[in-house]
Amino acid sequence: MVNQSLLKAIRSCDWRSFEGPELYEPSEVVPALESLFHLEREEDIDKTYNRVLWAIGNNHAGTYYPAIRGALEFLLIAALDSESRFSRECATNILFDLYSCFIPEVGSSQDITDIALESFVVRTINSRRRDFERIVQDGGADTVIADLLDCMEGVAGLTVDYTGT
Repeated sequence: MVNQSLLKAIRSCDWRSFEGPELYEPSEVVPALESLFHLEREEDIDKTYNRVLWAIGNNHAGTYYPAIRGALEFLLIAALDSESRFSRECATNILFDLYSCFIPEVGSSQDITDIALESFVVRTINSRRRDFERIVQDGGADTVIADLLDCMEGVAGLTVDYTGT
């Protein structure tokens, strides 16, 4: 059963307040995130993965928009706390791509720079590192979580401080 207060939080976010490129459609974010939390069949994972990445970015170009500032916590909740293993798997795959190979595209946004948005994404995902490590220790991890943790290890050695320490 999907947490109704979580769905209410998704719906109450003002997705129009996040400026972005011309392709950004705020009306697509709520249905995309809701579909992630309602994911019940393995064969729907790819469709939902693409739907979410197109709602918060340009999946083809490998970019994410400023709306990630509102969506990222929901993605982390889906990856770490969803009752559906399909939601967890889909969200973890999205997080891995956002972390490892997608780049920011702020478009017309005057509120945030590419560097600040990338830093936000990396720091926010890093802040849940222990939660991902706990899943691995408990034996519930798939290879994507291990790959995400490997990426986190690689970021720790960069000269730009994404760790927030």
